[in-house]
Amino acid sequence: RRLLRAELSLTADQVPYLCTLLRLPDESWQDAVEGLLGHNRFHLLLPAEHYDAAMRLYHRRRYKDNLHGVGLLDEERLLANGRPVQPGTLAGQVETDHPAARAFVDLLLQGYHECESLEDMRDHRTAVTRDCFVRRNYATSHLDPRVYRRWFIGERAIPRQIEQREERLAGIGQELAGLQVRFSGHAPRLALTRDTVRLILKQERALPAVADLRAAFQGSSTGWVFV
Repeated sequence: RRLLRAELSLTADQVPYLCTLLRLPDESWQDAVEGLLGHNRFHLLLPAEHYDAAMRLYHRRRYKDNLHGVGLLDEERLLANGRPVQPGTLAGQVETDHPAARAFVDLLLQGYHECESLEDMRDHRTAVTRDCFVRRNYATSHLDPRVYRRWFIGERAIPRQIEQREERLAGIGQELAGLQVRFSGHAPRLALTRDTVRLILKQERALPAVADLRAAFQGSSTGWVFV
């Protein structure tokens, strides 16, 4: 995004992430939308007249700037090949004022029929439930919660991310407290081990002096010998 803005002289508003253009009025379907869109949420849109130049730049700098996986939406072709949203599909849950974003979301989500139960899904080739079970080509699976629980769409996304980070920080605090308790329990033994090691090191440092003393006595006229 920074590269496109710098090289093509575009403003931030001209190169938005897809997720920033979408709204989800019904929170109960947000997990399903977030999960099915997945990495597509972070595709970039740009004015149609800059698309060819952007793709040439992408091709030229893909290795140097590690641009693998970045998606640029072709607004002209999306609008030319858009289809009306089918009633009862997940695409209808998403709102946007951006025509190309609308066309892309419809392309991805309008095939997924909204179902209230796993039993209802059996009537469709492609379907989805609120709790993120997905049916594709008559095979049913569950979406990865690591993807759909991280919200990036709509006004609820930032508060949700803050809440999740606070929960993570609280979890880290509990882990640190547990480690402190474990350390406290081992502290006496660690102190004893430390004192023992110090004594051994002290004795090792004294060994040369003992050897010299042994030699001195063995060589003396008294004839004392260490055994």
